[in-house]
Amino acid sequence: MKTATKFRLPRCSLLTLDAYDTLYTPREPIAIAYNRIAGANNTDAVMDPGEFKQKFKSAFRSVWQKYPNYGKAVDMPIDNFWHHVLSTLYGGDYGFINEIIRHFETREAYKVFDDVQPFLNSIKNSKVKTCIASNADRRIVRLIIDEFELGNFLKPEDIFLSYDLGVSKPNSRFFKLILEHVQRRNPTNVDEAWHVGEDRPYIWPSW
Repeated sequence: MKTATKFRLPRCSLLTLDAYDTLYTPREPIAIAYNRIAGANNTDAVMDPGEFKQKFKSAFRSVWQKYPNYGKAVDMPIDNFWHHVLSTLYGGDYGFINEIIRHFETREAYKVFDDVQPFLNSIKNSKVKTCIASNADRRIVRLIIDEFELGNFLKPEDIFLSYDLGVSKPNSRFFKLILEHVQRRNPTNVDEAWHVGEDRPYIWPSW
């Protein structure tokens, strides 16, 4: 009979969490929400999920190339950035575009995963420093802190967005900048820093 091998996880003193699809997720598939709102105004705007996914990705990429980082470099309001994306997606400046944008600025569009608050509560009094590390736009701050009532666990200064840092995941500089910010308040060993998200596994770089 083989003896089970004990595996001990490395110590964690800094935990960064992705936001979208890690802490919160849409209440309904994005394509369905878009079709519901757009279709109520213009049935020709309805797309099947495969078509929507392809066209949305293409529209987002083209607008991002012209106005990177949600238009921050040209002082573009984030709503305007999304208006460009949706106008490109639908091939015109339709009235329902603003309805879609407003919908995705509210808690009605999203839900927090059931295990998020219990998990954050379980480590609240531990020595693990917990932060958000996300490529989402700045509306995530209000959603996380206010709408989703996670302010008991995360303060605004614990939320690090690529929009503010000027570099996106998975670029190692994104994480290096977070570490520098955290180090000013709480000295942290990079070997004890973890990142958790829904995307491919990512290990904090060692410098």
